[in-house]
Amino acid sequence: MKKAVWIMTAVVVIGVGSALWYAYNQNRASQAALTDTTSPQQSGANHTSAKKETVQQQPKSGSADASNIQLPWLTKAHVSQGKLDDEEIGIGTTAAELTAALGKPDRIDNYEGVYYGYQDAAFFFPRSVADEIEDSDPIVKMVLNVEEHELTRSFLNQRFGQPVDEGLMESTGDYLIFYNVGKYTLAASPDDGDKNKIIGLELSQSEK
Repeated sequence: MKKAVWIMTAVVVIGVGSALWYAYNQNRASQAALTDTTSPQQSGANHTSAKKETVQQQPKSGSADASNIQLPWLTKAHVSQGKLDDEEIGIGTTAAELTAALGKPDRIDNYEGVYYGYQDAAFFFPRSVADEIEDSDPIVKMVLNVEEHELTRSFLNQRFGQPVDEGLMESTGDYLIFYNVGKYTLAASPDDGDKNKIIGLELSQSEK
């Protein structure tokens, strides 16, 4: 009798232990499955967060402080040397030096003087006939088209001070605004519809 009771007790203990062990293993399996499911999402969230931080740290292209007028050469220091947009070519540069730097002109014409014309610039020589231009002839006036640069009269006033004169030229019908820059005269040609917008610049030696 005692032996039968002991055997029954052992069976009960073994059964309960097996049930507990099975429940424990099932719980661990469930937790592992849950961890495997959520880990990639958490990893992705962290990666996305890092991406956002990286984007925020990147500098924005462009700047509100950047000027629309991209003419770094348009200063008193540069223009007072008798030059506009080129470091080599200026008032006094010879015809030979000009063609060596820019090549053969697109056109040779006469408008208040004989000039060599290029895409956006014209260089005048002290001749009345194109055939008379010699290699040693110096440039006496330069005209530059600056329409695409959104140059304004206000900008010129900031750089060169108030104009010394302005008005309609009787000989050509052009309206010009004049600035003294050292021994040179800078003339600005405004747009017909907007006198604050400058579309052309002329540089020549001041009259003595």
